[in-house]
Amino acid sequence: SFADDGMTSVVLGQTPRGPALLGVALALLGVTALVACTGQRRRLALALWSVIVVTGLIVSATAAGLIPPLVSSPVDAGVLAALSFAGLAGLAAGSFRMDLPQRGFGRVHAATLMGLALASLLAASGVVPALWRGEWSPGSDRGRTNALIAQEVRSIFAADAQQVGQFRALWVGDKWSSEDPRVAIPDTEHFLTGPRGHVLTDLFERDTGPGDEALDRVIASVEEGTTDRAGRLLGAFNIRYVVLERRSGVHRWLNQRDLALARDQPAYILLQNQHELRRIALYNEVPVYVRALMADDPALSSRAAEIERSSGVQTSASSYRAADVSGPGVVFLAENAHDRWTATLDGAELDEAEGGWGNAFAVPPAARGTLEVRFPRAPADLVWLLVVPVAWIVAIGGAFSRRRPPATEPG
Repeated sequence: SFADDGMTSVVLGQTPRGPALLGVALALLGVTALVACTGQRRRLALALWSVIVVTGLIVSATAAGLIPPLVSSPVDAGVLAALSFAGLAGLAAGSFRMDLPQRGFGRVHAATLMGLALASLLAASGVVPALWRGEWSPGSDRGRTNALIAQEVRSIFAADAQQVGQFRALWVGDKWSSEDPRVAIPDTEHFLTGPRGHVLTDLFERDTGPGDEALDRVIASVEEGTTDRAGRLLGAFNIRYVVLERRSGVHRWLNQRDLALARDQPAYILLQNQHELRRIALYNEVPVYVRALMADDPALSSRAAEIERSSGVQTSASSYRAADVSGPGVVFLAENAHDRWTATLDGAELDEAEGGWGNAFAVPPAARGTLEVRFPRAPADLVWLLVVPVAWIVAIGGAFSRRRPPATEPG
């Protein structure tokens, strides 16, 4: 949803579909394979774990904005990791037959037997109840239908994004959430995306700061019927569209006077907001929509909006640029408020202003030039990307190295 300053944690054992306990069982089988296998099979297990770890590093770096996405879909990113877990499960099962008989009875036997038994118990606990209830059905019609609907909506967004630039979309309803809630796609009744829908940077649920809390209050005010001007409040978050599931209570959204009906289909309703703020722009003062959120007073949003004098573009996951910016005025960036966001105008640093959930910077009267807004990364964010791969290179090198037996003198 909104930008995040923290690193995303890598959760091993996540599966695209199916019970979560089955994913944990696969990770446990992978550890068992490392403990029980010997020789070439252990080296293969280390190689498969390396694929999983490298995939996790790439996903984490992408979600943190350190590198651009290498693939467009979270499912695509998990293909190699899923295959690696399958291989590790096979190695763990094979080690019981081929490697344990060659070892003397001891701690390795006990650890292997406990790992296999616990993994089997976890897999059965996750799969059997779901199968008994008929809930675990990969490729079900419901999921396929919802995916087609989402693709249709994304095509509408893509056409509009070519005209107006970047914006956010609010998806409301259980239809758009995962049938199997997990960390990768959390169980929530609403979430934000860009015009492309869910992408790799949305893979993990994250605590993204004051923006989530403010957005939750706006959504609650709609669903409780305490406001009929949600469009202006949502506009403060750069939200241009609201995608609604047909369900009870949807009339609350249709009663909003500043959300226009863009498409009415049997499977969904699409509302368009004509009052959204740009992701970054220069105004005479902090936009009234933002001030309404700060004051928790929706009535303020009905006042005349400030004139947008110039807007910027996103140049990377953590930087924005705008040309020909001149003061006086206030730059508002619709990203979570954080003191690491900095703004410069032709190299001169701008002072921060009160921007509520977002970031605001004051432009002096005589200032003019190119605006640069950045979120600099801390050195620690980059160090771990170097330390972990080096550690795995050392581990793999040690696993594949061979000790030659000492030469014996003939005699």
